[in-house]
Amino acid sequence: MPRFTRMVHRSDANTDTIVKALRAIGASVEYLGGKGIPDLLVAWGGLNFLLEVKSGNKQLNDDQVLWHARWKGQVAIVRTPADAFRAIGFDAAIAEQERSLAEK
Repeated sequence: MPRFTRMVHRSDANTDTIVKALRAIGASVEYLGGKGIPDLLVAWGGLNFLLEVKSGNKQLNDDQVLWHARWKGQVAIVRTPADAFRAIGFDAAIAEQERSLAEK
């Protein structure tokens, strides 16, 4: 299946780590972002999810605040792969990620 071309935009440092973790569990992930739109579109278990990736203590910027206020659907703010797994409801991956971190 063809993959969409990644749009060039600024993203938080942890975005690629989160994308790799989601793809490792079999989720489809596309980069979005720009003008307040969430960073990632994720498909898992027949459902679609919008994820806004933030690193550290970063908050939503003004465009993101406006977009989130206008959006009538769900959007999750995630900072770690475990946050992303929770957002899409993949609890088994959360346990595996936490075990992996504990072993390091």
